[in-house]
Amino acid sequence: MTDQAAVTDSKDIQPKSRKKYKRNRRPRGEGSVRLKNGSWHLEYKDAEGNRKSVKLCDKDNLHFSATCPAVRELADKKLKELAPVKNGNGAPKPDMRIVDFWENVYLPWAKEINPKVGEPNLRPSTVAGYEQVWSLHLREHFADIQLREYETPTATEFLTGLAKTQGRNTIAHIRSLMSGIFKHALSQGYTKTNPIRDASVLGKTARPAKTGHYSLREALSILAALADYVECQLVMSLSFFWGLRPSEIRGLQWEDFCDGSSESCPICKEDDWDIEVAHVHIQRAIDKQGNETGLKTDEAAQPLPLMIPIAMPLQIWREQCGNPAQGWLFENKNGNPVDLRDWVRTKIRPAVTAQKLKWKGLYAGRRGAATMLLQLSGNALASQQLLRHKPGSAVTARHYLKAVPEALLAGTKLVEDAVAKALAEPKTLEAAATNGKV
Repeated sequence: MTDQAAVTDSKDIQPKSRKKYKRNRRPRGEGSVRLKNGSWHLEYKDAEGNRKSVKLCDKDNLHFSATCPAVRELADKKLKELAPVKNGNGAPKPDMRIVDFWENVYLPWAKEINPKVGEPNLRPSTVAGYEQVWSLHLREHFADIQLREYETPTATEFLTGLAKTQGRNTIAHIRSLMSGIFKHALSQGYTKTNPIRDASVLGKTARPAKTGHYSLREALSILAALADYVECQLVMSLSFFWGLRPSEIRGLQWEDFCDGSSESCPICKEDDWDIEVAHVHIQRAIDKQGNETGLKTDEAAQPLPLMIPIAMPLQIWREQCGNPAQGWLFENKNGNPVDLRDWVRTKIRPAVTAQKLKWKGLYAGRRGAATMLLQLSGNALASQQLLRHKPGSAVTARHYLKAVPEALLAGTKLVEDAVAKALAEPKTLEAAATNGKV
């Protein structure tokens, strides 16, 4: 064999075949995962065909590549959340900005009046509070973010940042509104998750300031300071001794009072209440905006026995008003309920501070009423019934459903005795003589 024959033509030499590797790509239409700034991001197209990007997680030993099982699982889960939600007709509901959802969906629903009950879905006072929270904290935060793009880590970062400037209660109110918005969006089919459900504040929050209450001596001193304003004495007595909410005081009418037992009271007969003394029925509330609303709970309609510290200024005020049989207990010149904040600003607070007494707010009377009754009777149930809170158990609810309990009647008698005893003390009599009659 010649050397020429032994040499193989270079054209006949076949290159060594290379093994082909198939790139593990995500199927078309399911987006792509890319690494940006040390984190895995899912890039996808929304229902309108616009390119979007959303963070999945940080790169670590578990999430080490775009195609590893942990990252693929997160991407699949996020795509399901971002998929267009279909309405009743089968057509997908478009994603929308959170601010647009608030203005066009949530807020109109909150104010919508249910014709069956004649009341809006949310109380006007609640809506007013929500609108304040929205304008102060949420409108700027949500900005142009879409409903389906908002995530739990974003909410957690926002709430954690608020802890540097806001107290615990304020943060709770903000979080509650955020969750309510997304819960409504979820129920309406605009999103598939509520990202606020697992959001929290990472760290400590400032404790709310302690709420004040009036002692019996403080209450009597304030009543003495208001000797020139019997209508204000009555307002404070309703707060001090019945523990009425300011909205309930404002909503009282003359026909709510009954001078006798249940046998002579049409309201008791209609609602099947049983009480043997003069009493009042709390039937409505007037909020800060002047809207007449229903009571906060069904238990709030429980009749309250009339006590001497309330009956005395009530009788004087009735005589000054011309002995009316009906109408608002505190009426302004226009025939509407008086805004108690005006009386506090122009009459009550100046008279109280002039006597160097501490003004703790009108609601402090409600807290003081419960505290005083508990101290006098040693019975927490009596305080619960005075405030007309929900009973602590189903058994209690059934037992006390339609009768004024003896614990409350006994407790109010102790309050009357305590007032009489306090007024008989030299210091209290001296204060009363200086400021006028109580």
